[in-house]
Amino acid sequence: MDPLRKTRLAGMVRRMTAALLLIAALPAAARAHPGSGLVVDRAGTVYFVVPGSHRIMRVTRDGHASVFVDDGRLRAPHHLTLRSDGALFVASDHDGVVWRIHTDGSLEEHFRSAQLPRSAPGFSPFAVGFGGDPFTVDDAGEVYAVRTILAVEVVRISRTSEVKRLGGETRFGDLHGSSFAWGPEGGLYVTDTDRVWRVLADTAVELRPALTWMERIQARLVDLPPWRAMGLALDSLGNIFVADQRQGRVRRLAPNGRENTPAWIAEVRFGQPTGVTVSGENVYVLDAGGPLGGGVWRIGPDGRTLLYGSRRWRLVAMLLLPVFVSLLTVAWSRGYRRRASSGSGDDAGSVPGTPSVV
Repeated sequence: MDPLRKTRLAGMVRRMTAALLLIAALPAAARAHPGSGLVVDRAGTVYFVVPGSHRIMRVTRDGHASVFVDDGRLRAPHHLTLRSDGALFVASDHDGVVWRIHTDGSLEEHFRSAQLPRSAPGFSPFAVGFGGDPFTVDDAGEVYAVRTILAVEVVRISRTSEVKRLGGETRFGDLHGSSFAWGPEGGLYVTDTDRVWRVLADTAVELRPALTWMERIQARLVDLPPWRAMGLALDSLGNIFVADQRQGRVRRLAPNGRENTPAWIAEVRFGQPTGVTVSGENVYVLDAGGPLGGGVWRIGPDGRTLLYGSRRWRLVAMLLLPVFVSLLTVAWSRGYRRRASSGSGDDAGSVPGTPSVV
């Protein structure tokens, strides 16, 4: 291969590599356990995690979106919790630190899992919020989290680092990637695969809606639970809103567990809804993926509004990449044929390295 061809080929490879790296650097899609962190305060400002990043975004009531927290110490947070007094908390997903987020977006350490005792009988240290485990903080500043010893447990950690198991001997399923939420009666609600639990001190009540015939058939065909309960929120009446990732919808359950989803919510479909919160009549949904790349939606009786689309440009870039590569390949091949044809005409009848005889 002549030097000119090598140079042009190397340039094409560099350009294609740069395009691939650009797409990889854009906001990533939801990963194995996408974040369900989504809350809305009394002023109507929406806060949510950006899956696969260390950022927290906010969208004001007038629709203005901005980065609220951009801090590498979070790595890839999954959950947010908003107390009744307006205090906002987040847990970094790798070191068990719970952070309080101030109104200017700065972080203050609220709790560190490393401060827990390591020699208490029957206690195994754990990291709050590790890798997508749910957590929350109550009005007294106590932390609620998940730990696994011989079974999955929901625990309360006091300000003095005393750990107490909740729900008695209840055997929860896989809570990794699930959610916690507070009910109006002060109970702690927990999603668990296809169930919701109401936890009060040493008791836990299982809430599971009745399945439709289609859901039962689907569950038998794929040998999986018919729906995947992830995000969780409750309204002032005790209705339970659940983000069903597998069915791509939001369900509403009555306090007794019976499904009572309004038609204007039931008819809306998402890609992978993983987070949900409620404010008045509006339901907010964090969609981790789908045909439009996901985002944050507001659903009301009057329709659905996209508040933020974090991956739309990434989707456009992915669609345009094959076109870009095709055009580049065609341009290079045409240029090569042109150079080859012109080179063969110029070199006809002459010997390389020998001057032509006139």
